[in-house]
Amino acid sequence: MVVLCAAGVAAFSSTPAALALNPQTAGLQVALRAYGLYGGAIDGAAGPKTVAATKAFQRRAGLVADGRAGRGTRLALGPLGYPLFGRRVLRIGAVGWDVSVLQFLLARRGALVPLDGYFDRPTARALRRYQRARRLHVDGVAGPHTLRALARGRPELAPARLVRTSAGLDTGFRPELVAFLADVFALPSWSV
Repeated sequence: MVVLCAAGVAAFSSTPAALALNPQTAGLQVALRAYGLYGGAIDGAAGPKTVAATKAFQRRAGLVADGRAGRGTRLALGPLGYPLFGRRVLRIGAVGWDVSVLQFLLARRGALVPLDGYFDRPTARALRRYQRARRLHVDGVAGPHTLRALARGRPELAPARLVRTSAGLDTGFRPELVAFLADVFALPSWSV
């Protein structure tokens, strides 16, 4: 498992092009790297290496090689292919595309975190620092308020609505399953 840290992405934060990056693309890049198909920087830019790696993965998975990270491609990527950022609460032990995006966003803000899609203790520690700096509830859990703060009005990162029950945030099913099903059946694909 290759682990990239903040130093690998911090260099991009000062360039004008960095403002147009899509953090969801960073989630795709992490998943493609896990399959050994992407060797470029986890930078959120849908450049030629990202598109080529996406097409190579699609061919390997028997999908139409269109270079788009649609539902079929994300499903074929396995646990690192879903859910998209903002579809569930993230805490230690979570694995997925959304965790990769969270790590990318924290790294872009100077945190030293692995970019591997696994919510571990270093990720929780960095998240607590971010929450403290933003005067959010400090618990190391990326809930609705923290997700909204991280998204900062970016539509591609807008958190999904979470259901509140008397027991807290819940849907009656495992959150990963609900997020995955909502992602697979209700969201349009997006281009890289």
